[in-house]
Amino acid sequence: MSDDSMVINFHDAVLYQSDLKLLHDGNWLNDSCINYGITRLAVQGQSSLFNLQYVDPSVVSFFMHQLTPGEDDDEMIVLYKNWNIASSEKSKTPTILFVPINDNNAIGFGSGSQNMYDGNHWSLLVTIINNGILTSFHLDSSSNYNGIASSQVHKRLRYIVELGISGKIEKYVDIIECKTPQQKNGYDCGLHCLIAAEAISRLFWHATQETLETFQNNNVSRIQESLEDSTKSFVNSFKNDIGVVARKRLLKSIETET
Repeated sequence: MSDDSMVINFHDAVLYQSDLKLLHDGNWLNDSCINYGITRLAVQGQSSLFNLQYVDPSVVSFFMHQLTPGEDDDEMIVLYKNWNIASSEKSKTPTILFVPINDNNAIGFGSGSQNMYDGNHWSLLVTIINNGILTSFHLDSSSNYNGIASSQVHKRLRYIVELGISGKIEKYVDIIECKTPQQKNGYDCGLHCLIAAEAISRLFWHATQETLETFQNNNVSRIQESLEDSTKSFVNSFKNDIGVVARKRLLKSIETET
């Protein structure tokens, strides 16, 4: 089988043989692997209390590098509509955006020797849009390495939401850095990103009315605590073998689907 052979097409998340090799130990996950992981989460679980939206990493690169505010507003409004934010706001259902962050998302990343689409690190941005308030929580397994990129994506999301509602959001909260289990090597960042996304997804899949009220009331400190606790607890279940176990889980899921 050549490196160009498709291995799986899971709800339009496509992996090729070359991508599959990256799921073995010692390799950094690319955007296709990350998209496959978050697409599985989107398909795996639903929430009747929250509007959960999982953003393809290529879409993040698209609205950060290829869309220009003021010139491409129509395309940004399409993104807003695709995330079903408007109807969720009407029904007072909090929208949760799971946004994989790469350091190449930073504006001007490609102005030096690195290509705009190369990158070194993955992290996760969880953006909550509720009752006219936008808040983002950043989970980074490498000491806020993606701090600049996550902040710029956070601001661009604000711009997109304000386009969608045709006005200023009522309250804009600066990005909040969450305490996050740290990776032990230089290549497992993508796995940490996916594990954090799954841990937080589980929080919403099994949400109670009390959980809903915490988010509806925009209780930032309690929300941060719940995100941190969920991630820490889930990571601890891997017994310090997060890279090994997470890779095996992804490979097993591919075997199951094919």
